[in-house]
Amino acid sequence: MHKCIKVAGFTLGGLMVLGVAGLFAGSMLIDSAVDKALLKASSKVSGLKLDNKFTSSSPLSREGVLMWNYTPKHQIMGLDYLEGAVKYRVDLGLFKVSGVFEQETEYGNLASLMTKVGLPLLHYHGDFEASLWKLSLQGKLKTDALQLPVADGSCSLSEQHFSFSTMTFKSFRTSFDSDGITCQSDLLYNGRPAYVLKASGLKVKANPTLVNHKPQLEEVQLQLDTLEGDASSLYLIGFTPEDKVRDPSMREGFKFSNLGFELGLSDKDRMHRQSLNFKGQGDLLFGFPMVKENQQQPWFDMQGTRLDFALHKLDLMSLPKLASADKESLPRLLGAVLSDPLSFKLDTFTFKHAGESMLTEGEGRFSLDQSELKPRNLYLDFKVALGQKLVDTLFEQQYREALQEASQSGAVRFDGRQYSTRFVLKDNQMSLNGQPLGSAQ
Repeated sequence: MHKCIKVAGFTLGGLMVLGVAGLFAGSMLIDSAVDKALLKASSKVSGLKLDNKFTSSSPLSREGVLMWNYTPKHQIMGLDYLEGAVKYRVDLGLFKVSGVFEQETEYGNLASLMTKVGLPLLHYHGDFEASLWKLSLQGKLKTDALQLPVADGSCSLSEQHFSFSTMTFKSFRTSFDSDGITCQSDLLYNGRPAYVLKASGLKVKANPTLVNHKPQLEEVQLQLDTLEGDASSLYLIGFTPEDKVRDPSMREGFKFSNLGFELGLSDKDRMHRQSLNFKGQGDLLFGFPMVKENQQQPWFDMQGTRLDFALHKLDLMSLPKLASADKESLPRLLGAVLSDPLSFKLDTFTFKHAGESMLTEGEGRFSLDQSELKPRNLYLDFKVALGQKLVDTLFEQQYREALQEASQSGAVRFDGRQYSTRFVLKDNQMSLNGQPLGSAQ
């Protein structure tokens, strides 16, 4: 028994000695790793220079300032370069490294640049922790609340939070959270701000991966608790608050709630193209108008709205190049970015109103005439179904009469409860429920 206790004691003591030795060795390794990482990062970005300066050092901690300088090819707002700095503290443990960091506001020219464009300087700070035992890394970044000037008013942004974590350094979990944003005009129309826009409960999640040392993103998820806004009808069409009109109280508005979106990307093919898949849902309210003659008007509700579609295929990374392409290079770039043919599928677009639903689904494809930059060989096949009460709400009397005539001819079916039809465009010929409508040329 005593022998076992001695062995355990010696083993524990040995591990402690190794741990302390590891702290000192790790301290030196971190210094070397930081220098190598900064050199590598600087070499990857043209015009970027990184410089680290320790302000305090001990075997168990480091404090310092990371300074950066970026010199672009062209001036930015009259400046030849941008520079700033981040203060940090790193603490070493037996099997982990942790630290905190924050913006160094007294260094660099970012404050003067923001002043020049009339914007406040964004303040940020955060923390991180790396586990040598689990081979994991996690961190958080937080920005302070901010007031931004916008046209005829201002926007108030709450604190923004960004976090990331990884266990293998090949796949990552990232998230962004915002409590909300409120934008409001200083102009008053009939005693109310010209416009008001509010969003709350924004959450974004993404899980990027590294494939052959290159970042890949397969899916992005976005949630928004509420998004609502309203504006004076007079402001929207260009009238001033002093203009004399019949109804100065008229306003337009919307309210969205329980919003959720998913954006997915397939694996790249040999041409670096990917399929894009989108899924969205939410409850929508529209008021056009929202207020009339100082009276709140009924909302048009689209409860349980859902939109699912897919686009096949395109080179997303090359899309920004199209914005700067000239007439000669644009056709070639379009041919490289878009598949031939480019196809899409609408799995569903649906919503409910007053207890009745609307449902649309279908697919289509087309090729691009690169010489004239026009679609050719366009094919569309869509099915649409609308409840009768919904038709009465959406369409004026003359359109409802035309719909009844179409149902009598068979171009539109009516089962006593809902209208439905199938629209097809093929070889420049259109049809409803198989009945020809004429040429699309």
